[in-house]
Amino acid sequence: MPERVPKTTVLLASFNSESFLAQQLQSILDQTRKPSEIIISDDSSIDGTSAIIERLSQQRETSVCIEEHANPPCKRGLYSNFRNLFRIALQVSSEVYLLSDHDDIWFPRKIETSVMALQSLNEKIGAENSPLLVYSDLAVVNEHGSTVSTSFAEYQGLPDPHAQPLASLLHQNVVTGCTCCFNRQLLEIACPIPEEVVMHDHWLALCARVFGHWHYIDEPLVKYRQHGKNAVGAKRSPKSGLSALLDPAFLKALSIFPWHFAQSIEQANALLERIELRSVAVAEADVKTIKAFVMLKEAGLGERVSQGLKWVSMDNSVLKRIYLIAVFAVLPYLRVRKAEDAI
Repeated sequence: MPERVPKTTVLLASFNSESFLAQQLQSILDQTRKPSEIIISDDSSIDGTSAIIERLSQQRETSVCIEEHANPPCKRGLYSNFRNLFRIALQVSSEVYLLSDHDDIWFPRKIETSVMALQSLNEKIGAENSPLLVYSDLAVVNEHGSTVSTSFAEYQGLPDPHAQPLASLLHQNVVTGCTCCFNRQLLEIACPIPEEVVMHDHWLALCARVFGHWHYIDEPLVKYRQHGKNAVGAKRSPKSGLSALLDPAFLKALSIFPWHFAQSIEQANALLERIELRSVAVAEADVKTIKAFVMLKEAGLGERVSQGLKWVSMDNSVLKRIYLIAVFAVLPYLRVRKAEDAI
């Protein structure tokens, strides 16, 4: 009896993508297991993006759909574009969804490997209708496609994806969106994506961890392209000591971290609201952890600093401790995105 192939939809967000989009779409269309469709949310591109999509959609059996996110020149940005993409996905009756960036390259077995891992996870869990997510490592390449690193996780110095506790995941995401493959159940519980989220892939990871199950594929399935126009990009793990203080990427990370941590608290609060809204059984220990994280921002100065230092992994660096104390001291005063800031 032939294997039943689930309907699979690729979700791609684009903006002024003419430099790399054709190669990315071609790598998707050339997969060993073809997707049922590719849905593209374009954020009002003003280059040749639409022409590329039109040309490739006429060459292949796979249906390529494009939906303009806003009328030119009303660009809304990466975050809002992905929210639109997830809204569209809810209207599609697929069983499996894969996220794609517009400037990467998929290895030929990316869909096949991801879908098989998702099916294996489903069989292992044995729970019908459980939200599921699988994600993988990536190879880092430059704008010409030449390999910079064979492992994105090692390149960025990410914590072990196999052993990421919820307390860490609340403020440090280990899931890279363009590797994500997930089922309909996770899509439905994650949508609509709240305004407060740090990023769509971080929210997906939290929903999978709290409401369902996830699995890490310890091999690169995507060539993650580094170029001058990356919206996020891969950052090499910083050196230690004084040399780190001279690293522009490290200094930029330091400047972003306070906002990121404060936004992570808002995201965790949205997660609590989603738990209450869905009325789904969630581990009591997980709820307790999320509530403790959310309350950090409301604590008094002394408690906020002492508790905050427990949430972030520490080394013996005096400078790092002083920096974190300053971050937690100003935490309640940082401007973050809330639901009332909806765009």
